Amino acid sequence: MRYLFAGSGPPLIFVAGLLGFSFSWTENLAFFAEKFTVYAPDLLNTGYSDPAPSSECFLHSLAEQIREFMDAVGVGRASLIGSSHGATLVLLLAAIQPERVERIVPCAPPHPWSNEPNRLSVRVYASALGPFLGAVARAVPRPLRWLSLYTVYAHPHRARPGTVEGYANAMLRKPSIDYLLRVLHCWKNDFARLADLLTGVSCPVLLVWGTKDRVVPLRTAAPLQAHLACAELSTFPDCGHLPYEELPDEFNTRVREWLLRPLQELC
Repeated sequence: MRYLFAGSGPPLIFVAGLLGFSFSWTENLAFFAEKFTVYAPDLLNTGYSDPAPSSECFLHSLAEQIREFMDAVGVGRASLIGSSHGATLVLLLAAIQPERVERIVPCAPPHPWSNEPNRLSVRVYASALGPFLGAVARAVPRPLRWLSLYTVYAHPHRARPGTVEGYANAMLRKPSIDYLLRVLHCWKNDFARLADLLTGVSCPVLLVWGTKDRVVPLRTAAPLQAHLACAELSTFPDCGHLPYEELPDEFNTRVREWLLRPLQELC
């Protein structure tokens, strides 16, 4: 498993979204490394980590992979920042391994109250059409790849130079596409079982959401927050699904301030 590592201080682990990897945090790691020891792994089958075609892709299995990573690098307890699918994994890890988690920052996590079992894109990619659509995605000409930013950014012009190619170089490999399809095959059952577990998350939670998120809309944040014992919501106006990329300076400052607050002030 490939990972990036920097800084000194309390451990802070960054978990990217589905098909994202350590590259996702290009605008964040150095800032947080001033106060924390930061780790940004590429989960197996993503980024530049090894393909593991026989590995399980259930949410529980992937959350356990994060726990195994912590064991491997000698981190007993950490705070975690996650994005999208990675944010769901961070929430799940806090539910099933509470002794390993200090506090978490889930950025726009898919969750049981965001209509995941009925998400059209999931149903299509999990169907027999999935492999064909994956092959089409890999064949998209380079000049057209920037169109993908319209899904995750409110304003695509905010993307840093090299963003599209940086993602495409790793996520369009066949092992990564195959991994995506295997995760989506598990999606419906995974989220159906997740609701009861999330009520057991007891650590402090900072939910981060862009007000113009087209992937997991802001309106779904309230029911998730209501099921968490100690959660506050931080919204980023006029921002899409990836606030840490689209508005990195504001994200870095706001989230680091929260991570440095004494625990007794949070709950």
